[in-house]
Amino acid sequence: MIDLSPRTAAVVTALLLSPAAAAAKTPVDTDLAESRRVVYAPRPVAEPPITNDSRPQRLGAKVLFVNFDGGNLNACGNNSPINNCTTIFPGTVLPYSGDQANRAAIIQVVRKRVEEFGMTITDERPGQGDYDMEMVGNWQGSNPDFAGIAPAGDCWDNYGGETSFTLEGSTSADAMAEVMLQELAHTWGLDHVDEQQDLLFPTTQGTNKTFRDECYQIVDDVELTPTSGFCNHHQQACGTNSRQNSHDEMMLIFGPSVPDTAVPTAVILAPQNDATIDGGAFDLEIGLADDQRPAVINTTITIDGPGLSEPIESDGAFASPAELKFPIMGLPDGEYTIRVDAFDESDNPAGDEITIRIIGSNVEPPDSGDADSGGADSGGTDATDATDATSNDGEDDGTGVGTGDPGAVDGDSADEGCQCSAGEPSGTYRATHNNAWVLLAAPLLAGRRRRRTC
Repeated sequence: MIDLSPRTAAVVTALLLSPAAAAAKTPVDTDLAESRRVVYAPRPVAEPPITNDSRPQRLGAKVLFVNFDGGNLNACGNNSPINNCTTIFPGTVLPYSGDQANRAAIIQVVRKRVEEFGMTITDERPGQGDYDMEMVGNWQGSNPDFAGIAPAGDCWDNYGGETSFTLEGSTSADAMAEVMLQELAHTWGLDHVDEQQDLLFPTTQGTNKTFRDECYQIVDDVELTPTSGFCNHHQQACGTNSRQNSHDEMMLIFGPSVPDTAVPTAVILAPQNDATIDGGAFDLEIGLADDQRPAVINTTITIDGPGLSEPIESDGAFASPAELKFPIMGLPDGEYTIRVDAFDESDNPAGDEITIRIIGSNVEPPDSGDADSGGADSGGTDATDATDATSNDGEDDGTGVGTGDPGAVDGDSADEGCQCSAGEPSGTYRATHNNAWVLLAAPLLAGRRRRRTC
């Protein structure tokens, strides 16, 4: 229901959802090389899905601050986020129960939905300037029967920053993002419409909703009762105040986006370059960061050297900022090059490379004359089995990334096709290579041979 008369009135999305369970978290290892440190994020056990998104991320002057950390909201007499002001719920919003990867998943869906418009999405509060704040989390001591609520329409985003709310009611990043975007759009003067695939439809019916480029009837309630809107951008986009073109009106209000050209950070924190490692077992530690926070960094780790019949390559998608640790073992004696290549959501590249020497590993290199039958069998998983379990012949089928479980997928939404890890995989991975020696498999990052943006 929409009340457009006072600015302090609320717009409610009629939606019933069950609360999501809190995700388990693991502690952060901070014993890393200070000279190459990046800001780290908590390392969760679970790795939720990240939406498949092949477009370049684009940015703009309007900042959307997604507050997952909760906080105490104040009855300031307005809805400015600067002092946590609200006229809707002056109380405590509990922190979102998901981890860093959950957050990145939601924000990536939001970015995809507003990719054409002049907006920047972040989960860090801006230090200054105009920004809207979407509080994502349940209300302490309250159990509303709706999923989201926002102040009444601010035509043309004329007042600037507003505070609106999305209650935690789904484990689907897609569903959470769609509720968020409807509430935010209400603060900019957009109304409910009678089209299920438009983000302004008054319930969660419909899938993969967008700001659609077509004029639809504005409605007053979930019964889709026709009404007229208040803001004159309806008239400008559709020639009448009773119809709304969500896409065109967003473009009128915010203008087009601009490209993200800032490169990410991808550094090898350990071992140090030119290190000599006795025994062949070590932890490979890498740091990932980007100017967009959070961001999804597609990462490929390659190890090559004379002790290998072919380079080892493994890749996956990780939520950043993060510092990740991959246990390595089973490399024969010799000199190796380790390289990390990374691409952010806009395909901006970064990379780092080191050289190390392995001594005293007691692992025989493959027999160059008969790689299929010579050499020592470590007793690990057969290379064919390991490849089948992780790479699926190079096809991208939406299997798990960075989970240690290549078959793990989330079925909540068809738009959430691959998985992302926010933190450190557990366990040490071993497999044989050409039936000859033990292959380090890092965290089994799904072994895809072609890069994708998740």
